[in-house]
Amino acid sequence: MEYPSTGRIAWVTAPHTVEIRQRDIRPLAPHEVLIQIRASALCGSDLHTVRGKHPSVSLPSTIGHEFSGDVVAIGEAVSPARLGQRVTVEPCTACGTCESCRSGRYDLCGKLRFLYRDGDGAMADYILVNESSLFPLPDAMSYDEGALMEPLSVSIHAVRRGGVSSGDSVFILGDGPIGILTAAACRLAGAERILLAGHSPARLALAKSFGATETLNAHDRESAEWVLDTTGGVAKSFECVGSEGCFEQATRALRPGGVAVIAGIYEEPHIRMDISRLITRKLSILGTQSYCHDFPRAIAAAASIPLKSLISHTFPLDRLGEALETAMERKRETVKIVIHP
Repeated sequence: MEYPSTGRIAWVTAPHTVEIRQRDIRPLAPHEVLIQIRASALCGSDLHTVRGKHPSVSLPSTIGHEFSGDVVAIGEAVSPARLGQRVTVEPCTACGTCESCRSGRYDLCGKLRFLYRDGDGAMADYILVNESSLFPLPDAMSYDEGALMEPLSVSIHAVRRGGVSSGDSVFILGDGPIGILTAAACRLAGAERILLAGHSPARLALAKSFGATETLNAHDRESAEWVLDTTGGVAKSFECVGSEGCFEQATRALRPGGVAVIAGIYEEPHIRMDISRLITRKLSILGTQSYCHDFPRAIAAAASIPLKSLISHTFPLDRLGEALETAMERKRETVKIVIHP
C-alpha cells in the first residue's frame, strides 16, 4: 500500500472532552514500523484519563494502548519479513541502558514511557512503534483477542509479583477485566481457591468461567468478612479497583504473613490505613504496574482462556464518544469494549 500521509487519532483535550483529529504521519525511523490498527480496546486507565483524574497523565493526552493490527510499512533497518505481519504491541519503551534495564527489569526504568502519554495513542487509524515492541499473533488468534494481550500481560505480571503458586488461596477485589483476567492468571499459576468480589452478577458469573472458584456480590456482604469466614484468611490478595475501601479489604482478608498486590489506579492517591495490621500480622504490600517479559507468557496462555467472552461491545472509531459513555455508564453490563477503526 502507499504510505499514508494522514490518519485519525483521538485526543482528550479536557475532562470529558474527546476530539478525533487528523494528524500527519511522519516518516519511519530505521527501526520503526507503521501499524494499521484493527482492534483497540478501552482500558480503565483510559477512563481515568477521560475524567481528567489519571494520577500519571496530564491533559491533553491521547488514549489507547491495548491494540493489534497489521504491519503495513517498515523502516530501512527492519526485516522485510515483518511486512504484513499480524501483531500486538507492548506499548511502552525503556532506555535500555540503566541498571534496571541491564538487569532485565525494564519495568523499573526511570525513563519508562507509555506511547499514548507521548501522543501516540491507539485510538487511531495508524501507530508508529519500534520493531522491538512487536509480538506476532498466532494464526488462530483474532485481532480482538490480540488487543487483549496487554491487559492479560498486566494480570500475569501482577500474579507473578504476588508469587502465587500451587495450592494457594487468593482473593481478588474487582470484577472488571483486570480482576477477571487475574483470576485466570491465578488459575494458571496453580491457585487452589480463587475468591473474587464485585458488584455485577453478569461479570461475577463470567469470572467463574475464567477461574474464580467462589464469588461474592459485594452489595450483599462485606468482602473481607466473607473471605475470613470462608477461608480463615488468604495467602495473597489482589486489589484491582483503586479505592481506599478496597485497599482496606485487601489487607484485612489476609492471613498472617500474607501479601496484598495493589493493581488498581487510584484517582485519589492519598488514603488512610491501619498500619498496625501490617505490623502485627507481618503483611506485605506490593505495587504492580504494566509488565516485564510478560507478553510471550500472555500469548502462550491465551489459548486456554475464553478471551472472546470478555468483549461485550464493539464500536467504530467515529463513535468513540458513545463507546466511552457506554463504558462509564454503571447501569450497563459492559466488560470490555473494542474499537474497530
